[in-house]
Amino acid sequence: TMHHCSTVSSCELWTTAARPDSWSYNAVMSVCGEATQWRWVLWLLGHMATVLVSPDVVSHSVVIAMSNRLSMWEQALVTLHGMHSGTLQPNVVSFSAAISSCLRGKRWDLAL
Repeated sequence: TMHHCSTVSSCELWTTAARPDSWSYNAVMSVCGEATQWRWVLWLLGHMATVLVSPDVVSHSVVIAMSNRLSMWEQALVTLHGMHSGTLQPNVVSFSAAISSCLRGKRWDLAL
């Protein structure tokens, strides 16, 4: 669809723009996540480190929320674990989206 194509083009174009900050990355990740462009969202999260922009709690929460919408409970848990093993403390949004993702994936045992 046109919306789908324009969103992907926006994601591609944005990656070549002037040096963005974490707010910029989070905004684009949110748009790509809403358009179910999960590969772009994950790429952007990984790309942040290569341009010396530190992903924050919002960056990871965007990935977890997108994972919930797409029933990707494994990705939600990997992202949540990555926050724990780093210096970031997950917040209510992070935990809620991860729990919802597990429930949606019928993995209620992991949500406990």
